[in-house]
Amino acid sequence: MTCMVIVLCFAVLVPFVVADLRIGFYNASCPRAEQIILQVVQEQFSKDSSISAALLRMHFHDCFVKGCDASILIDSTKKKPSEKSAGPNETVRGFEIIDEAKRRLEAACPSTVSCADIITVATRDSVAIAGGPNYAVPTGRRDGLVSNPNDVGLPGPSSSVSGAFQAFKDKGLTLDEMVTLLGAHTVGFAHCSFFEERLSNFQGTGAADSSMDSGLVLELKKICGTAGSDQKVFLDQNTSFVFDNEYYNQLKLKKGILQIDQELALDSTTAGLVSGFGASRIRFDKSFASAMVRMGSIEVLVGRAGEIRKNCRAFNPRKRKSSSRTHKRKTSSRTANDRKKKNPPQIDREFKNLNFVFYFSDYVESFLQFVIGSKASFVIEEEDGAGLEPAVIKAAEEVAKGASWRDLLEPGVKRALIDEGTKIFEKFTIRLLFSFVLVITVCVTRVNGLLGLA
Repeated sequence: MTCMVIVLCFAVLVPFVVADLRIGFYNASCPRAEQIILQVVQEQFSKDSSISAALLRMHFHDCFVKGCDASILIDSTKKKPSEKSAGPNETVRGFEIIDEAKRRLEAACPSTVSCADIITVATRDSVAIAGGPNYAVPTGRRDGLVSNPNDVGLPGPSSSVSGAFQAFKDKGLTLDEMVTLLGAHTVGFAHCSFFEERLSNFQGTGAADSSMDSGLVLELKKICGTAGSDQKVFLDQNTSFVFDNEYYNQLKLKKGILQIDQELALDSTTAGLVSGFGASRIRFDKSFASAMVRMGSIEVLVGRAGEIRKNCRAFNPRKRKSSSRTHKRKTSSRTANDRKKKNPPQIDREFKNLNFVFYFSDYVESFLQFVIGSKASFVIEEEDGAGLEPAVIKAAEEVAKGASWRDLLEPGVKRALIDEGTKIFEKFTIRLLFSFVLVITVCVTRVNGLLGLA
């Protein structure tokens, strides 16, 4: 019974060991991925320095609806609306930046880099270019398969601190992280329709919001006063295009544009954080980098979940199963003698013994997908890996058409995969052994405790 408990606990733990986000996820499969994204962001920023605000908002709206899975990028169709059509997302912009990055990435590394990772990395780059912190972001997200406008529920500009925090708390974020992430408004702007009630008839009083600086009220009335117009106003009235901590200092001067912003400086639970971030740029930058990494990990899809879209605006077409089965039947018609001639028994035995390594780490599938896409040598570790034979590429292409990869690999290719499989096994051995020992300790302690109670 104890052994069964140990095995079950270990099986549950395994996904957290091998399927997770990590820094440098594309080092082998697409080494220039982050550089390509950075180049696109730099080019766009040189034309429009407001893209930092656009990408920050896109990233937030994506992660807070079913996780960071790029569901916000899907275009609506006549038959099926997407998240883009939801009210809070109607003014989200910057989609063309993601499109261009994806176009270049598909040319360099087809079907490899997810749209969800492009949003995350591009947002980080836009913050750094605007003067904010340049932090490392873990990658390895997969793209979602659902985009429903009915799922969109975000804290609004008139939310109270407690109301807004409930939305953040539901996503596993702390109050400190909420105040930090709202600091992104330092490069943001809002349309007059989001705050005009504060200028003349706040909460039905017939007067302006007393928590807003009177001089700012007059200035905003001039901007928003034109009938039928919905002008844009910077949320940081001082350093509007620079990513810094000035937003918090503006709040202390009663110059918060949105109600939720000003509430941060008034509420006893958050006023201290506002003062602290306003007083220390270093503290804010450090906290912001940490909070962005945390937000970027909300309900992410990893491993085999979701997909890697070829076009960020549309889900990948579903594969036709019938043609795949037909191709497999043709492939399986080979005789056993043909396979034996191609694959000497000794190599076959070694290869079979290593199958568990490949299946365990989901390695074969991702490896073949990479080779199919890049048509280049595969390298486990960029600094010291060895490339595989061109025959692997040919085999991978056949696998893409539905063939059985075991039947297609030549002896030399199997030998190469055996070598690479050994590297994979060695890479995870220490981590797995540590996890196994930890699970044994926890489970045995638990069992002994139960026996002691009996």
